[in-house]
Amino acid sequence: MFKNIIKIAIIIAMTSTTMLAQFSGGAGTEASPYQIKTKNDLMNIRDEFAIGHHYKLMNDIRDSLREPIPHFENSTFDGQGYKITLAMDGDGSNMALFLYICDGVEIMNLVVDGYVKNCFWCAGFIAATSYDTTNKTILLKNLINVTRIEGEYGAGITSNMHQPGIIESCINIGTIISEKQSAGITAGSAGGANSTIFNCINASFLKGDGTSNFLVTSGISVNERLNNIHSISNCLNLSPFESKIKPKNGIVGFDIPF
Repeated sequence: MFKNIIKIAIIIAMTSTTMLAQFSGGAGTEASPYQIKTKNDLMNIRDEFAIGHHYKLMNDIRDSLREPIPHFENSTFDGQGYKITLAMDGDGSNMALFLYICDGVEIMNLVVDGYVKNCFWCAGFIAATSYDTTNKTILLKNLINVTRIEGEYGAGITSNMHQPGIIESCINIGTIISEKQSAGITAGSAGGANSTIFNCINASFLKGDGTSNFLVTSGISVNERLNNIHSISNCLNLSPFESKIKPKNGIVGFDIPF
């Protein structure tokens, strides 16, 4: 009996050590977030580690990330003001630092630079928020995009939002060139969700470079949904842009009730 107890204890210890070895430190809790120090640490944010954990970036990561974090759910990522360099070629697929996020995710205090190109939904931080039934509010705060974005739908922060979210105090200073829609902060707007964008700035050139009738370019958000679903306040566009459909005021492209 005693030998069995010892065996169980050894298995538990080995499992815990393996989980800790996935990252450079921490336990994944709010009090002790997993520590991200390397590109490999970032690449290990997947599967069970992408759900219900807390992360903290400990330094700049200059070894360019070429694949996105595929899924991030009910988790937090605090960049602490550090930078992650991206070098992503989507080859027609969706592409960003985080491919899909949902269920109350919080991403804050982070800078990304480099490039994201040849993709459908393209962004510096989030390609899209996934549909789910929890309706927990997503928070994107104090994010700075310096990444050059080229694709069909491009934005500095997030290409599309399908869940309730708050985008607060975010800045785009990366060039964005899109075949259909481009915006400094979000290209796809709220997608029917009760979202808010405030205290955000676009300070870089935006260009709609396609022939689609759906082509539109705007400083902050392409769409502002009607019926008070989506609000944008205290935001600035400080840069010129080219667009087939002129935005209302450099902030919002157009209002349409999807």
